[in-house]
Parts: sequence; structure tokens; C-alpha cells
Amino acid sequence: MLEHDGVLTPWEHFASGKAIVAKYGKRASDIDDPAIWTEIARDFSVGIIDVIAITEPEIVIIGGGVGTHFDKFGGFLIKELTKYETPMMPIPPLRKAGRPEEAVIYGCYELIKAHDASR
Repeated sequence: MLEHDGVLTPWEHFASGKAIVAKYGKRASDIDDPAIWTEIARDFSVGIIDVIAITEPEIVIIGGGVGTHFDKFGGFLIKELTKYETPMMPIPPLRKAGRPEEAVIYGCYELIKAHDASR
């Protein structure tokens, strides 16, 4: 749960493909307006900055259905995240997944393999 518009809300409820359609009445593939992508990036940054603070990754890979459109919003997302950057919490590079639509399932697969290998 993250604060959004003054209310604790599951991140997916305001930062996902489904949330984009609910708010803008368009799928991510149909959005070309930089102002809308700036808003979407702001919503995504709320959760991503928490993950960065907790896990301190060397790189952040953006996947999923909306990640397919990283070229439309990546610059806005980096700009939002750098607002929170400090010497103790640098913002790592952000990259679009090689196959964004499949990134979640492959990530789960790799996690399972790593977990099984540790047994």
C-alpha cells in the first residue's frame, strides 16, 4: 500500500495498464500525449522509488504491458525518480526489458530457479 491522493492504495490500482485505462480511457499503446505520460511516470515513480530504497539495485528493468512503451515515458520516469536521489540513494540506470510482455513470467521463473538452487 502506498499513499496516492491522500489515501493508502495498492500501487497497481494507480500505476498499471488497467489503472491507465480507468483514468484516461485509453490503453498505453494509444497514448502519445507527453503530459499524460508525465502523470503516468509520476504514479509509477511512487512505487519504484520505494523498491530502489529497499533493494538498492544496480539497474531497474521495466517490463510488462506498459513497459512495452518505455520509450514514451522513460525520460519522464527518470526525471521523477531523480527528484528523490541522494548520495545515500543513487538512482540506478533504468532500461526497457528485452521482451517486456514476457518479463514478469521470466522474472518469476528465474526467482524459482534461484530458490531451488539454494536448497
